[in-house]
Amino acid sequence: ALRKTTSDEDLTRLEMQFYYMKGRYLIRDGAYAEGLKDMREAVGKAKTLNDKDYELEGYKQFIFYNIQTNQAEEMLSYIEGALHLAVQCNYHKEIGILLRLKGLYNIMTGHHAMAEQLLNESIQTFTVTPEVARRYAINIAAAHNYIGEIRFHEARYEEAFQEFEEAITLSRDKNALSAMSVFYINKGKALFALDRYEEAKAEFARAYPLYGKFDSFWKRPVLDAYMSLIARKEGDTDKAVTSLQQALEFSQKMNDPRAQGTAYYAAYRLLKETEKTS
Repeated sequence: ALRKTTSDEDLTRLEMQFYYMKGRYLIRDGAYAEGLKDMREAVGKAKTLNDKDYELEGYKQFIFYNIQTNQAEEMLSYIEGALHLAVQCNYHKEIGILLRLKGLYNIMTGHHAMAEQLLNESIQTFTVTPEVARRYAINIAAAHNYIGEIRFHEARYEEAFQEFEEAITLSRDKNALSAMSVFYINKGKALFALDRYEEAKAEFARAYPLYGKFDSFWKRPVLDAYMSLIARKEGDTDKAVTSLQQALEFSQKMNDPRAQGTAYYAAYRLLKETEKTS
């Protein structure tokens, strides 16, 4: 009945939107095989319709999948494809976002100097005027967050802390719950590395309630892993074990090697602490 009342083009557009929404949800939830299949359908239909916006959004979902599963090589081809499209359409905002994601690709492949250059370019794209800076504060915050991750890798924890703090300040009252959860976790990690455990716990506690408010568990295993270490320091072995089990469970579900690495690191630390006290 739908075909009789709707043109083929309208039907293709409806299917494209449906596959995009379904694929996006599944990828965020860690159901990658089905989510990627739907996203390929969406991108294929976007190309048929010459809908550059949906094609670009589809590429970004493939990039987010590669970020979640730490697959840097595949990610680059999607970033380049999306950048080409964004430049072609003169999409200022998308160019800024993709420069940031290219910066992240360089962090993932260990090219920190190039990453920082791209992240600063991304920040410049979004700060051309105060009005643009206000409108795209979350995008600027995300770039500061990645610079913070570079500082964290370099063991410059105080500077990392400052970058994460800047990301949080920029994101306040912007309703960016998913981003805020990551910024709080990273700030907590920096404080933990500085042996400021009480403050770290407070930041982790801010991240927890946000997870019920958006549709992704990304970075959740990192949160649980660090909470298990804090619980152990406070002498609460039961909570330490429960949090560690959750960290391992969520990291398996999300299939993120970095999150799994953090969970195993926490397990190793707990084991060492237990050996010391036994």
